[in-house]
Amino acid sequence: MAIAGLILAGGRSQRMGSDKALMTLAGRPLLSHAITRLAPQVSEIWISAHGEHAAASLPSSLVGEGRVRGAKVVVDRRPGHLGPLAGIEAGLLATQADWLLTVAVDVPFFPLDLATRLYRSVQGTALPAIAAWRGRSHPVMTLWPGQLLSWISGELDHNHLALGRGLATIPHRVVDFSHDTDRYDPFFNVNTLEDVYQAEQIIGWKVR
Repeated sequence: MAIAGLILAGGRSQRMGSDKALMTLAGRPLLSHAITRLAPQVSEIWISAHGEHAAASLPSSLVGEGRVRGAKVVVDRRPGHLGPLAGIEAGLLATQADWLLTVAVDVPFFPLDLATRLYRSVQGTALPAIAAWRGRSHPVMTLWPGQLLSWISGELDHNHLALGRGLATIPHRVVDFSHDTDRYDPFFNVNTLEDVYQAEQIIGWKVR
């Protein structure tokens, strides 16, 4: 079963003060970390950006990085900053794959078997699978069946933009990754410069 990957990199990065996708962590942009972890898990990678200007700002050297050939930028098809749902809609419209795994560009430690374990939980169904850690769900880190495109478009048409709230209204599976590690949340997201420092500490723990 083909699974495409979509890196959601269209946020405003208000707390960071600059484009998080290009923020450096351990000498590499966050986008590079996301591509490296996602590439072995999917058949293709799309990078979600909001607007042509944002898409043009992504370094061409990062597109195509890793084992996935031909990674491309996909731009939201709706005006205004509508959040991750707009990026997911654009990703589902762009790919021919049956499933779309979405990850946030500011989550540098998501599991290397994320796609496999989420898919295993919904194999044979048309349900989305959401990643969680210690009982906390991370709706951006979700495996989406292509059949949900019409539902996502409907949510956007009605200005229902809250991703987690929307998922709570439809059948889905939650996969808990708590047994992976108890030292840090693998879905820790980098929002501020303090978070960058904490992420570098996590990298130090992983290296040791």
